[in-house]
Order: sequence, then structure tokens, then C-alpha cells
Amino acid sequence: MYAQTQIENAGFQKIILVAHSIGGVLAIALSKLMPSQIKHIVYIGASIPKEGKSALSTFPLSEKVGIYFMKWGIPIPEKAMDQKLRETLCNDLDEATTLQFLKGSKNFEPPSLFLERVSRKGMPDIPCTYIKLLKDKGSYPPSKQDELAANIGTGVLTLDSGHTAMLSRPQELAKLLNKIAEETTVN
Repeated sequence: MYAQTQIENAGFQKIILVAHSIGGVLAIALSKLMPSQIKHIVYIGASIPKEGKSALSTFPLSEKVGIYFMKWGIPIPEKAMDQKLRETLCNDLDEATTLQFLKGSKNFEPPSLFLERVSRKGMPDIPCTYIKLLKDKGSYPPSKQDELAANIGTGVLTLDSGHTAMLSRPQELAKLLNKIAEETTVN
């Protein structure tokens, strides 16, 4: 896994893994590969499917269709995609940040990331926290995030932000992450 190589090349021995959105499924896989280095996992508005299900199972129907379109190579009109991203991922961003986000959001994850079944079997007992994004209007509104957090059985913190909290509320997110880091035991 590329992320594992990056972590190893950086020389990190003990890490707090922060997983946003679809990164939740990657964090589960990475925790199995690096159980002694990962000391805490923080899921931010992240996908945590039920055992044996795919990330796609956590999405509403309208987004499932879009992922299958990508899988089948059917192009989605750029104007329609930009509008959907504005409504779901940029709902609490100012216009300049929204435009910057839209400019950089044209390289989508491979459909296989959404379609592969996720198993937590063999996942080490690593402490984790879920940060629920209270203004998320994307795939994971707050009620859905409660379900996702319950799938991994973790504590939940909240942030008054949309899906892209790192852009809309970076200081508040940093405070939460620093608090988690201070409370994490790194033996």
C-alpha cells in the first residue's frame, strides 16, 4: 500500500492516523499493515461500512449511480459535477475556496476503492475517535455519521463544519486533533 511506503520512508515510528471521508476504508486496511506504529485512528466524516460491506453501501443512491458511471467510463458533465460538489462538499466554504476546491477535485478516486468489501477482521485493537461534521450535506449527514461511528464502536466528537472541515474550519479541526494527540498514549 502506497500510504504504508510513505510512512515508512518518512521514518515515522508512532503515528496518529487521520482518515477523512473515503480514507476511512484505507485506515482500516493500513491499521492491519502497521499495527505497532499506529497509536490512534481519527476518522473525520469518514466511511466505515458494516463488516463485509463496501464503502458504496454507505452512500445514498444518487452517489452510487455516479460511482458506477465512473466504473463504466461514462462521463459526468462537468457543470453537473461542479454543482453537486458545491452542494455537498463545499456548502460551508467561501466562493474563493470553493473555486480552488473545484479546480483541484477533478481527479477522482478509483471506483474499486468504493466497491471493494471492507473487513475489520484482524484489525488490531487501536484506539480511535470519530469526528462528526455537523453541517455535512454530502454522503454522510450527521445521522449517517452516527451509524458509521457505531460500526467501529468509537467515541464521537463534533465539529460545526461541512464535509471539507480542513478547508472551512482548519483551526477548530487542528484543536480537536491536537487534543486527541495530547491524550494518546504513545508507548
